Amino acid sequence: MLHLIPLSPWQQDLQAILHRCQAGDALVFLQDGSYVLQQHPLPTDATGISLYVLSEDAQARGLNVQPPFQALDYDGLVDLTAAHSQSLTWY
Repeated sequence: MLHLIPLSPWQQDLQAILHRCQAGDALVFLQDGSYVLQQHPLPTDATGISLYVLSEDAQARGLNVQPPFQALDYDGLVDLTAAHSQSLTWY
């Protein structure tokens, strides 16, 4: 499943979201969700889950994408959407 997370980590419980994820899922942090790059400690319950940040949103907020997160452009987001039969946006 593809999980889209547009809200900042201070507006939601990331551990609860990760708890609902399964191996093979992908999480994409976009818009204010890209502030997850500033959260300490970073989410650690992400075994088998791919973590992405939309690079344009991170750049707009002056953030650098570092592991365990991968930078993702809009073309990559389209590819991820096509690769997952289901998606869920967390508000």
